[in-house]
Amino acid sequence: MDDSDFDDLLPDMDELSTAPFMKQVQYGSEMTNALRFFSNPTASFRSTTERNHMKNLLSAQLSHSDGIRGFMVAYLTVERQIQNVDNEEEKEEEEEDDSEILIETVCELLQKVNADEVEELVSLMCMNVVMPTAMVSMHTDPDLSTASKLTSIRGTKLLKSTMKCSSLIEDNLNALLEAATITTEETSLSLSSSSLVDYWNEFYDKWGYEDRQKEDIATTMKELLTN
Repeated sequence: MDDSDFDDLLPDMDELSTAPFMKQVQYGSEMTNALRFFSNPTASFRSTTERNHMKNLLSAQLSHSDGIRGFMVAYLTVERQIQNVDNEEEKEEEEEDDSEILIETVCELLQKVNADEVEELVSLMCMNVVMPTAMVSMHTDPDLSTASKLTSIRGTKLLKSTMKCSSLIEDNLNALLEAATITTEETSLSLSSSSLVDYWNEFYDKWGYEDRQKEDIATTMKELLTN
């Protein structure tokens, strides 16, 4: 594939910056496919110019709420081909690593954009872990539960890969843990701000998460905070 073919596969910067949510999901699929192809060591277009172009496109899509949500819906739920693995637990272990370009782009955004934009990006990335984690136990269909578990694993891996890029990620993880935990004398309180705890408490209430979902969320938050 030459440079012109690569460009033809992708939406342009303006579309990624302004298109509404449903269109962003479509663009997210195209961007996900490009990221996977870009990560292929046999690809012929792995130049600095193309790498920077890909990062610029990602930055445009991840610069606003509809773009973040649209990309993540596609990226975290896309079918990934894992060779010679039939068992679901083995599939989870064999999940491919996130693209270096994606991790670099997210980290750069977390360090460069304004405070409100950072808060929005971090919040939505946390939701990409919390919501599928909760749905694992809320689904009555085993296939849907399995799909949610895989989405949760992918969201968790991406969040873990970018934790070092913004202290706000850890602040939110602590708040999510505190909001999901019944405080007792034996429970150590986190250092998260009360406003963040209130925010996630309201989020849990909005989506009807009960003790089982909160226990699963708390377990995931502890794993992220201790690894």
